[in-house]
Amino acid sequence: MYHIKCSKKDIAERVIVCGDPARTKRIAEYLDNSKIVNENRCLLTFTGEYKGVKITASTTGMGAPSAAIVMEELASLGVKFVIRVGTTGGVNIDIGDIVIPTISIPLDGTTLAYSKRYSLDTHADEEMIELLKKNLKNCKLHIGPICTCDTFYLDERVEGVLSYDMESSIIFALGRIRGYRAAAVLTVNGKAFEGERIIENETVKNSLEKCINAALETLAFMKN
Repeated sequence: MYHIKCSKKDIAERVIVCGDPARTKRIAEYLDNSKIVNENRCLLTFTGEYKGVKITASTTGMGAPSAAIVMEELASLGVKFVIRVGTTGGVNIDIGDIVIPTISIPLDGTTLAYSKRYSLDTHADEEMIELLKKNLKNCKLHIGPICTCDTFYLDERVEGVLSYDMESSIIFALGRIRGYRAAAVLTVNGKAFEGERIIENETVKNSLEKCINAALETLAFMKN
C-alpha cells in the first residue's frame, strides 16, 4: 500500500482505527506481541493479539479525506471488522459521556463525493452496536445518530444528532461499499456549539479507556 506500507500478512481482519496516533499507541499497549507495521506519514499501525485473537490498531489521521485513504488501503488488505475509537463534540450531553452512532449523517465532502458513484449508506453495523453496548459498563451511554463534518471550528448544524465528529461517515460508507463491517464508539470531549470545544481531563481519559476495552472485546467476539 502506498500510504500504509503494509501487506496482507501485516494486517488483521479485525481493526481498531483512531484519528490520533497517540491513541493508536495506547491501544497497542493492550495487545500481546504488539508489533509496529507502519510509521509512514505518521499513520501508525500496530498488529498484535487480544485474548488470542489477531487485532490491528491503525491511525486514520484527522478528517474524512485521510480516513478514506487509510480505509481504502485496509479494505484492500482484507479487513472484515472495523471499530473507530475516538472523540466527538457533544450536543446537550455531558463531557465524558460515550456515544455509539447508529448512523453518521455526512456533511463532509469525501463521503458526498463517493455518493456520486456509489449508493450511499452511512449506518453502523447493528450487531457490532449491540456488542459494544453490552461491553460498556458503568458509563453514561447514548446510542443514536451523529454527524460527520469537515470543519472543526466552523459550526455546521444538523437537527437531532447526538454529536459531531470528522471521520465516521466515510468509515461506515466505505464499509458498505468495500465489504467490511464497521461501527464506532466515541467519547464526548467537548461541546459542539456552546462551552469549551475540547476538554482533556480524567473523566475523558477514563471514558476513552472504556471505549478501547469495549472495542477490543467486541472485535474478539465477532465471527467471520
